Amino acid sequence: TWLFDRTPDGKVETGVWEVAPGTWTFTAPTWEFMSIVSGHSELTEVGSSETTVLKAGSIFVMRPGLQVVWRVVATTRKVWVTYDPAA
Repeated sequence: TWLFDRTPDGKVETGVWEVAPGTWTFTAPTWEFMSIVSGHSELTEVGSSETTVLKAGSIFVMRPGLQVVWRVVATTRKVWVTYDPAA
């Protein structure tokens, strides 16, 4: 993960994240907007059978508390912006 910038109050941050293939469960701690630059990932909300496919050009927004199974099929790179009102 590369942090590019943050607001003086720390509520908004932006950067780039890259990850190799694998699978894990993740709970979003904050709001996050992401734009996929490269790769292929699949997100399935815990308790759901619906899968969101993320490839280059995809955008996705995570809300705080969203729990997903994140499966990286091919090394994935995203540009992200987070918002944490509690920061």
